[in-house]
Amino acid sequence: MADKIWVVAANNAEAKIFRLTKFPKVEEIFYFENPNGRLHNRDLISSKPGRTFSSMGTARHAYQTKVDPREQEIEKFARTLAAELTSNYQKKAFEKIYIFASSEFLGHLRKHLGKVPVEAELPKDLVRHDKADIEEHLSALVY
Repeated sequence: MADKIWVVAANNAEAKIFRLTKFPKVEEIFYFENPNGRLHNRDLISSKPGRTFSSMGTARHAYQTKVDPREQEIEKFARTLAAELTSNYQKKAFEKIYIFASSEFLGHLRKHLGKVPVEAELPKDLVRHDKADIEEHLSALVY
């Protein structure tokens, strides 16, 4: 039964998915990377915004982007991760998940998880932590 539980550690730039082997022991089964999640807006935009003249007079104004490019990259990564989790849930690879994610990314991920049964979540970025630390946080979250 333990192998039907997955643990997700994620942030804007990467995600690791673990399979629970024997509580609270986990083993990593998937790794996803989003290099654009680390970039700043200035690094994601190819050029300066276009300019236009005011309808009255000679003043010029820059066009504003409607969507923050960094937010767009984070949203895209959240959709990709959620799609992978949803697909595996539909294949009955797991029955429930525990999520540890940075608070910013957790909000994006929640929107796309749909019917994936989230047992518990903690707004904490544990992606760069070792397995022992994740197992310790999992124990604290469950008990």
